[in-house]
Amino acid sequence: MSTASFEFDKTAADGTRIASLNQLVIVSGIVLPGIAALTIDSLLGVAFGIAAVLLSLPFTHSGFRGTAMRLFAALLLCSTMLWSNWLIGSRDVAVAAVAAGRVTCVALPGLLLSAHIRPFPLGDALMQQLRLPARPVLAAVMALQRSLLLADQWQELGLVRRSRGLAGRGPAGRVRELCGRTTVFLVLALRQATTLSAAMETRGMQAWERRGVQRGEWRRSRWRQRDTAVCILIVVVSLTTFSTRFFG
Repeated sequence: MSTASFEFDKTAADGTRIASLNQLVIVSGIVLPGIAALTIDSLLGVAFGIAAVLLSLPFTHSGFRGTAMRLFAALLLCSTMLWSNWLIGSRDVAVAAVAAGRVTCVALPGLLLSAHIRPFPLGDALMQQLRLPARPVLAAVMALQRSLLLADQWQELGLVRRSRGLAGRGPAGRVRELCGRTTVFLVLALRQATTLSAAMETRGMQAWERRGVQRGEWRRSRWRQRDTAVCILIVVVSLTTFSTRFFG
């Protein structure tokens, strides 16, 4: 018996060029360059790793503001790592630059591509393409989805407390407001986690294992030729980054 699936491509697309790729391609674009960047030990490798990421910006952007904030975070990470390695290390600028560039090359793909990770399509790809067990995949998908919702809820709590005049003034007031918001946030998170766990069980998370009930999926996960082409490109870039350690 085939697994039921539903098509939401028209409503779920985010309108970017990378949106049409399989989610496994996006994950490989985060993991493989990051692993290759760990082997960087020269300025040549740093330059190539950063150049490869910057050249991919037209295909991985998530809006000007979002991309600018992620690049600013990478620049801040690079500058702090450069300063700390120079200050604590041997005061060698080249060594500090390589260390800071290595960390930046590891973080940059994740900073840029994480905005395009969609929990439910990723779960379908893991189950349909990689044939991973359904229960741990579904649990991971729900955890990822909840993390995204909790981030929005944290911001909403701040807005609600500010609208009710509970926002603190001065350092001491801000600390009190942060503690109060954290307490409310933890209570809400625990309540929602309990409700979610009960809902997943009562709606048949284990039903197909015990009773043979057909399990539904968000949509059919397809692997196209462009997914293969992009994966090959990611592997080539990662291997090239790795090979720079022999020429640096």
